[in-house]
Amino acid sequence: MRYAVALSEHHDTGIALGEVVGQVLDRLGPAPDVAVLFLTGHHVDRCDELGRTVRQTLGARHLIGGTAVSVLAHRKEVEESPAIVLWAGHTGPVEVFRPSPEGGLPDDLVDDTTVVVLADPFSYDAVKLAGNVPPEVTLVGGLASAAGRPGGNRLFLDDEVQADGAVALALPPGLSARPLVSQGCRPVGEPMTVTSSEGNLLRTLGGRPALERLKAISEAAGPSERSLLSRGLQVGLVVDEHREVFRPGDFLVRGVLGADRTTGAVAIGDHAPIGSTVQFQVRDADAAIAELQQMAAAWHADSALVFTCNGRGSNLFGRPGPDAEALVDGLDTTAVGGMFCAGEIGPIGGRHFLHGFTASALLLGAAPAPCVAVRRPHGARPVRTARIGCPLTSPTGATSPMSAPLDAALEARAVNVIRGLSMDGPHAARSGHQGTAMALAPLAHILWTRVLTYDAANPEWPDRDRFILSAGHASILLYSILHLTGHGLTLEDLRQFRQWGSATPGHPEVGGTAGVEVTTGPLGQGLANAVGMAIAERNLRARFGAEVCDHHTFVVCGDGDLAEGISHEAASLAGHLGLGRLVAVYDDNHVTIDGPTELALSDDAPVRFSAYGWHVIDLGEAAEDLDGMEAALRAAMAEDDRPSLVVLRSHIATPSPDVDSPAAHGYSLTDDGIAETKRRMGLPDNESFHIPDEVLSMYRSAGARGAAAREAWQQRFDTWDGDRDGWKACLG
Repeated sequence: MRYAVALSEHHDTGIALGEVVGQVLDRLGPAPDVAVLFLTGHHVDRCDELGRTVRQTLGARHLIGGTAVSVLAHRKEVEESPAIVLWAGHTGPVEVFRPSPEGGLPDDLVDDTTVVVLADPFSYDAVKLAGNVPPEVTLVGGLASAAGRPGGNRLFLDDEVQADGAVALALPPGLSARPLVSQGCRPVGEPMTVTSSEGNLLRTLGGRPALERLKAISEAAGPSERSLLSRGLQVGLVVDEHREVFRPGDFLVRGVLGADRTTGAVAIGDHAPIGSTVQFQVRDADAAIAELQQMAAAWHADSALVFTCNGRGSNLFGRPGPDAEALVDGLDTTAVGGMFCAGEIGPIGGRHFLHGFTASALLLGAAPAPCVAVRRPHGARPVRTARIGCPLTSPTGATSPMSAPLDAALEARAVNVIRGLSMDGPHAARSGHQGTAMALAPLAHILWTRVLTYDAANPEWPDRDRFILSAGHASILLYSILHLTGHGLTLEDLRQFRQWGSATPGHPEVGGTAGVEVTTGPLGQGLANAVGMAIAERNLRARFGAEVCDHHTFVVCGDGDLAEGISHEAASLAGHLGLGRLVAVYDDNHVTIDGPTELALSDDAPVRFSAYGWHVIDLGEAAEDLDGMEAALRAAMAEDDRPSLVVLRSHIATPSPDVDSPAAHGYSLTDDGIAETKRRMGLPDNESFHIPDEVLSMYRSAGARGAAAREAWQQRFDTWDGDRDGWKACLG
């Protein structure tokens, strides 16, 4: 036997470790070339000794590993309870290393090398790593998922234990290693060429309106498939246009957000350029497990290392086990082990990406299954070579989902609700700025549901994360999210936007509205305020300790902010001081109220901030990529020694008819434009301030999520023996 996998569910770490090592020794013998250790968070307190103990008792030459919310071994998935999984193999000489912080692999990797990587989602840019994989190298792995905050995960590299970064294992050529990446969807209809697109809108496919194509697919479908189309519709973007046949693994899967019945356009969660190929997809539990079964049944393997999404298992299938069972049954091996991840890494169409809701596996000793008909998902037709229209170019872009996300359709609807409120508030006031708020609705959603630590019921909690909207003209965005998350703003307050004496003035004003940290309006002022707040946080943390002061400061700024002198001075000071708890998002929308920014601004902001000493993450066209933005924000939060600038190329007034128009910098969308935009987003076009119950419930849950952190802080503060008089004086 060349590989072995062992599982223990004992709650005592020492006993569990003894059990898995004993099982591997019985099955494999001593001195394997490499071992991979997966353990749940219940064992994290003894991580410092685990890797060293495994290597010594097993005699493993090298070891990597990581912590996870759940693990799997053989046909069993153990969810959110004590468990340790140990995989080991006689592979021949291997190398272990820490990938560079810049997202690079060693230059001396030979062709046909397979790399297994485990990374911390809060401190390592796995998106960049996936994008930098050399052509003849295969990368498979996942993000540690045991902890929900920075510093809580653990990674193993031989005898060392790390709380950040990434660890990797380079397997030698000759192991018949093969990646398997199942995104959990199956195609419907035929592949089609994009013949007209704009932003995230598919206007025509093969020369006909995209919605017309979608209706034809629905009409040809049976009742069960039609039901899937109505509740689990996705779209697949072909990665490699040169393939003659497109299979499920050749598509990057994105969500379908809505459609405009008037124009026939379909909105998706990405941009598909003209000439690229797309095919509609459906995702549900049946489709997800059927696709994995189909892929696994095509191969026999001696073993598999598995990195599946923590949004699968019971969260998707209603019970633990389907992924492990599909791999064991399909590959005809029980030597299957792995972890549930906060993001899965693997290749699609010859390029590597960070995925979500995906099962990514590395098959070892893999060979095509002889004389076995590949199982096709129920109701699916073979994917044909011919495409509707003619291919011209390849689509670009990558997906970057992170941790177990909320329901994708619900999140898309929630973002559109923010956009609806961002139109309705200024429309009721007959003044205000709609476009920026609409463009940044996905960013606001990510910040307030996934990233910020706050308690909406206690908005003055001293150790909350701070959020400053330096682009204060987009105040309706802040007011909308404060209402949704339960900060005390009412729907009537939103209806009174920009009215005298209201809690929702034209620019945010501190003191009258819970959740507004500073008054912003004069360009550049909010960015400078954020620098001041970050300085204050560092000072308080240094004086009184991290147990009472340990938070981040976030600020959203625009072209106008960065053109003002005060922003240059403040940014320079922040870089000089190395304010690592400061995260700025630059809304790079290329437009002012007078026209394109090139009329008055041509400097290179990322280069300028880098020269100031900032950590710069240039996301490019990612303003609709929820998980990509989360990954970037968490990478910025993990930077302790430098402030971070996240550059986000947005499109003002998305997805309205005025997208990218200078007029959208102000109040441009009135009755007809608002109605058309709402139809595009799937919102009632005859109702203002529309908030579905499920959307409000989701945001209120997000607003209450930080209550546990606040209560834990309060308990620490109650027993804190520090300088209380000094603390009280500093907080005023």
